[in-house]
Amino acid sequence: MKKSFLYTLLLFISITSYSRNKAPIETNVDRKIQIYLDCDDCNSSFFTRNLNYVDIVRDAKLADVHIFGTKQKTASNSIEYGMNFIGFNRYADLHYNLKTFSPQDETEMLKWERLLKIINIGLLPHLSRTPEISEINISHSVDTMVTQKK
Repeated sequence: MKKSFLYTLLLFISITSYSRNKAPIETNVDRKIQIYLDCDDCNSSFFTRNLNYVDIVRDAKLADVHIFGTKQKTASNSIEYGMNFIGFNRYADLHYNLKTFSPQDETEMLKWERLLKIINIGLLPHLSRTPEISEINISHSVDTMVTQKK
């Protein structure tokens, strides 16, 4: 009888001490998305100012989303920018890339604004999993030339 009580007591102590040592599982979906911006042509201060709904981290291991920027010249001498969105943690199932083209005579500021627009679009699927999605406003305009028949 004493042996079974002793075994039960030891089992109880080992189970409770094991449960205390477990690392907490992150369930905080209220924190901002943490992104790592890996882009040679991205001005970090410009993006830090304009991406205020996310946290830009300096270590890729801390990021929820790694944004990897690429660029290459096209035949028309413009530049094709690719933004690869690689999700981690709660966004591990989101991996895709978006592209934009920059004319050769475009200023640095216009290029950064173009890249910012692509990053904002690319982060929408990630934002849809956060409470901030209710704060997002989307507008869309397309300039089209209307031709009239005579």
